[in-house]
Order: sequence, then C-alpha cells, then structure tokens
Amino acid sequence: MGILRLAKAIENEVPGTYVKCITTSNSIIEDIEDTYFMPINDQLDYVCRIIQGDGNFSNGLHMIGISQGGLFVRALVQKCSFRKVGAVISIGGPQQGVFGLPKCFIDGFIHFCLLMNELLSYGAYTEFVQSHVVQAQYWHDPLKEDVYRKYSQFLADINQENQINETYREKIKNIQRLVLVKFSDDTTVIPKESENESSAVITTIYYLTNTNDCKS
Repeated sequence: MGILRLAKAIENEVPGTYVKCITTSNSIIEDIEDTYFMPINDQLDYVCRIIQGDGNFSNGLHMIGISQGGLFVRALVQKCSFRKVGAVISIGGPQQGVFGLPKCFIDGFIHFCLLMNELLSYGAYTEFVQSHVVQAQYWHDPLKEDVYRKYSQFLADINQENQINETYREKIKNIQRLVLVKFSDDTTVIPKESENESSAVITTIYYLTNTNDCKS
C-alpha cells in the first residue's frame, strides 16, 4: 500500500481527520529523484518547515512513513520541534540502516535505482557518495563500524553512535507511541531486521511483523 492510498484509507476510516502527504516536489519525477539524491537532512528541513507552517498541526500530530520514510519520520521528531507528538509509525523503515543493494525493478524510474546501486558499490562512505546518495546516508556496514561512525552523515548521528545527544533523547522520549512494523518477507530492506530495531530511547515501543511481502 502506497502512502497516498494509506492516507485515503485513514480519511475513510476516521472521518474528519486532517491528513497531509508531504512531497519534496510538485513533479512526480523530481519527487522520486529526490528519494535517491536529495540529502536526507535537506528533506527533513523542508518537511519541518511545511509542518510548522500548517496551523492544523499547532496542537500536535501523528506521523506515518513507509520504507525509508519510516526512518525519516523518526529522525524528523529528533530534529524538528513540535508541540506534541502522538504516534510515530514506521512501516518497513530501516531504523538501523541497510547493508545490501536492493533489487531494481523494471519501471520508468529504474535508472535512478541503478545509478544509486552503482554509487553505493563505488564507495558508500566516500564524501561524494555520502553527500549525493540518500541510501548511502543510512548505509550501515557491520564489518566497518569505525568507518561507518566516522563518515556516516545521517544514521550515525540520529542513532547517536558517536555521542549522546540529549535533545534527541528528550524528543524521542516525548513520543507517546513509537510503532515499528517489519515486513517478514522484505526483499528491499537488507537486512529486514533493521525495520524493528531501534536505538532510540523511549518508554513504549511497539514491534509488529507484517507477513506480506514488500518488494517495491
């Protein structure tokens, strides 16, 4: 289920609920390109401004993200300031990063995926790739933990691998519910166990497993 279909389902199930899907571009092609090549922190800054400028969220909000969006909504809580955060739901989000190249599916945007894989193979922790490839910023090589911690521009920071960030900790602790959903047969996030493992400090974390395949 894509995020737009999920948003529509929420509106149908809970009439009167204000639901907002945020994209980084008005163009579908540019938005998909951004999912591969727009630095994550730039994406989070943009989304933060959109939410803070929307009066419908002045009293708080819930957030849902699918796939890498599930990781991003958790990071958004840590990096942005909200009056109140209810539920943060990550559906198939790589909370501990990925270590494996995803399969590229034949569609109109396969060239983005192929280029991303080529750059990751070239060197995920090189400055150029870290600065230009979204997936490199949450690439977590367990065989090179020291290199990962030193050069990761995103994941090592939000997971507080090098030092504890008290601001991040307090914001995470203020989430009412953090729900991490894992697809049991995921072929996109490698390893799939990353989807329901989090180093975040929070009172209540709900771990769910979805038996449906996630292949796109």
